[in-house]
Formats: sequence, C-alpha cells, structure tokens
Amino acid sequence: MSTKENINESMLDLFKIEIDTQSKKLHSALSSPESDIDTYLQTLQGISRAIRGAVKLVKVNIILPVIDAIDELLNRYKLSATKLETGAIDKLLAAKELLLKISNLEAEHLNNPEKELQDEINLCVQNLNNEIPASDGAIPETETVDNTTENSQEPAIADSSIIHNDIDPHMFDLFSTELDNSLSTIDDNLLLLEKNDNDADSLEAIMRAAHSIKGAARMIGFDSVVKLSHIMEDVFVAAQNQQISIKRDHIDQIFICTDILKTIIDISAADASTWSQSNNQNINSLITSLTAIKNNAEPVNPVVVRQDNITKPQKQAVKDASTDSIIRVDSRRINKLIHLAGELSVSSNWVREHSDSILSVKKTHNEILLQIEKLRTLIHNRPQNEVEINLISNLQTKAEE
Repeated sequence: MSTKENINESMLDLFKIEIDTQSKKLHSALSSPESDIDTYLQTLQGISRAIRGAVKLVKVNIILPVIDAIDELLNRYKLSATKLETGAIDKLLAAKELLLKISNLEAEHLNNPEKELQDEINLCVQNLNNEIPASDGAIPETETVDNTTENSQEPAIADSSIIHNDIDPHMFDLFSTELDNSLSTIDDNLLLLEKNDNDADSLEAIMRAAHSIKGAARMIGFDSVVKLSHIMEDVFVAAQNQQISIKRDHIDQIFICTDILKTIIDISAADASTWSQSNNQNINSLITSLTAIKNNAEPVNPVVVRQDNITKPQKQAVKDASTDSIIRVDSRRINKLIHLAGELSVSSNWVREHSDSILSVKKTHNEILLQIEKLRTLIHNRPQNEVEINLISNLQTKAEE
C-alpha cells in the first residue's frame, strides 16, 4: 500500500521520543497555564508545530487530523482572546494521550490502522472541533457542529445596516487570517468534489471550514459573514447526511461565496461596515440560492456574480511614512514557513542524536579491530592451522568493511 511506503520506518524510534518529549511539554503547559493569554497560546501552538514537524518528517499521516483539530481549537481561543476552558484542556489532554498511544504502535499498525483506532481518532477530532470558546457569555447550543439539519434554523437575510466600526483591529486581523486559511481549505476541497461528489473527507473539510468562518465572524460581530457561512455549512451538512447531492452548479455557487469572502482579507476593521453594505445584495442572493440547494430545490435564480461586481473597499492612503516598511505577507506562506521551521527543528535534533550514535558505533568498531589484531598476534606466536588462519582473516575482513 502507498501509505506503508510513505512512512519512514527507520525513524520511528526517534519519532516516539519526539512525541513523548512534546507530550510532556503539553501536559506541563496545560497543568500550569500562564497568565498572559497570548504567550500561553503561542507556547501551545509551538508544541503543536513541533509535533506536526515530526509527523510530516516520518509521514505518520493518521495523526495529522488530530494536529489540525488542535491547531483550529487554539486558533479559535486566540481569536476570542479567552483562557482555555476546563473542557478544552480536558480534550487537549485526551488528544495528547491518543498521540502517545499512536506513537508507540509498530510500523505495521501505522501503515494499516485498525478500524477501532480510526474511530478513536475521528472521535478525538470531533471533540476538539466541537469545543468553542465562550465570548461575552455562553455560545448558543446551535453553534455546536452537528451533522443534522432537522432542527437547524434558516439563516436570516444579511442586514447591511449593522455597523462594524467598533471591531477591534487586532481581532479583525486574526479573523482575516482564519478566513484566509479556511477559504483555502474550502477551495481545495471543492476542486476534489468536482471529481468525486461523494468524497466524504472533502465534505467534512468544507463543512468544518465554513463552521470556523462562522464562529470567527460571530466573535467580532461580522453579521453578514456569519449568515453566509452558516448557510454554506448547512449545505454540506445536508450533503453529509445524504439529504442532497452536490452538483457542479452547486459547487459554482460556493465558489462565488469564497470569491466574495476573499475580498475581506485585505481590508481593515474600519472598512467592514462599508464591505457589508456594498456586497449586501450579492450576499442576500447567495443566501437565498444556497437555502434552496440545502432544501433540495433548484435555485429560482442561480447567482452569477462577475469579479468586477464584487465590491472591495479602497484602502485609505497611508499618511504616516513610518508605515511604509510594513509588508503584507500571505498567511499561508507564513504557516508553511512555520511548519517547515518545526520540521527543521525536529530534524536537527534527530541528526544530532544520529551523529552521537554513529560516533559511538565507530568507537566500538575501532575497539573490535584492535582486539582482532591482538588475537592475530597471539595466534601468530604459536603453531597455527589453516582453519584458524582463515577464521581470523575473514573476521578482520568483515570488521573492516
């Protein structure tokens, strides 16, 4: 199987050591949280990156969904600027125990995980994804990801009159980063759905990404994005429950949604209200169209939006020359660099351990050669037979290879 070929079995022992080390750090951090929320979450994210680096290096890919879910949970708490709640800590500790369990498996079981283990991974991921931080009070029950649409309320049409001028700029930047990452996930998996409309993994990934956008938008009060992402999520929940089948024109409608939402990434918090007002008609049309799709009905008027009709507020001219040194970098590139840095850190530690091991083996090898030479001298000083001579010669030849 291809998975078996992908796993670097020669490094599994070092992988186990790395997971054990990072698990201890995670347990220590979760047991003694720091008072500074940002610093605390950055510490946890650093541990997660180190684990991800080890996982990618050895290619134990069955762990990646757990790492992704841990990262998403930490990002949600970072966006809400709240301390980890008891439930979140318990779920992270449970994830840590699962990672330790997986790291102790033999290569054969990692290549071909049993259904029981896969179910355990799926349950852990679900628990992590369902953990949503409270922000200014408890999050309503409807915010929990539930693969049922029976009791789901239809999203109301977006109201462009809602003002967003009081959005904290720092929180808006975090929201933009989450939005960028989630939209990339949606686009990538929509392309997979075009090839296979029954791809369960792609349906799950899109539903989770839309849910993340909805949660992040609600935390900063971006009402129009909440409503649009809500109906996007509902469409894919219905598809997961086999209530509808995703067709090509449905995928086109979702692509239009992502195109509109992408225009938010480069605007400022002060422009959020203008964005909502400018795109209100497009958003309301999409909500109506996606609601029809979710209800297994053909949209009366499928939305067609040209790129030049998607309004993006113009950024204000920079007045302070000191800000000219600021460079905007695609968050996906930053995330890739961070992941590569994590892999490099893990690799460098392992190379150091390998180097020490090789030096130890070399020292032992030299000692063996020395002992063989002494043995040859002893045998040479007494009568020898042909068998002894051949044995000692073959032994030295093997040792020198």
